[in-house]
Amino acid sequence: MGLFDSFKKNEEKTSTENFVCPNEQSAWLGILTAAANVNHEISDPEIDKMSRVWLMKTFFDGYDMLYHYKPVAAYCFANGSKKLIDSCIPYINGQNKECVLCTVLDLIASDGIIDSDEKEIFEYIATSLKIPEDTSQKIIEVFMMFTKWNKKLA
Repeated sequence: MGLFDSFKKNEEKTSTENFVCPNEQSAWLGILTAAANVNHEISDPEIDKMSRVWLMKTFFDGYDMLYHYKPVAAYCFANGSKKLIDSCIPYINGQNKECVLCTVLDLIASDGIIDSDEKEIFEYIATSLKIPEDTSQKIIEVFMMFTKWNKKLA
């Protein structure tokens, strides 16, 4: 056994543990990370968008995103986006569900393109949050009007 083998084992262990969501802010972090990582890569525009979410929403004041991101990302990379979403959904307050979905849409569209995997994960999150289909469609409709002349970055 080499000197670094024990560190690798500990690292592998933490990446496959069950994710336990400590609060609603971590649930948002988990859902947004899962949505951004659905293509197995988080793009620069998605990182920028997530950073702005943490900075601009008072909901995250005092929340140490960097501290909480490591277990969220490790769980997502080891188990996939849908399992992380399933772990986080119960922690989203009912009055915040539509706001989470709007934020997810803004995130997945941050590069100017919403691909089939991103559409699927958006629908999965909407269904998991139990948001009525007509409400989800209205969110998409308003978002498309709001971003009509945006440039595609990808």
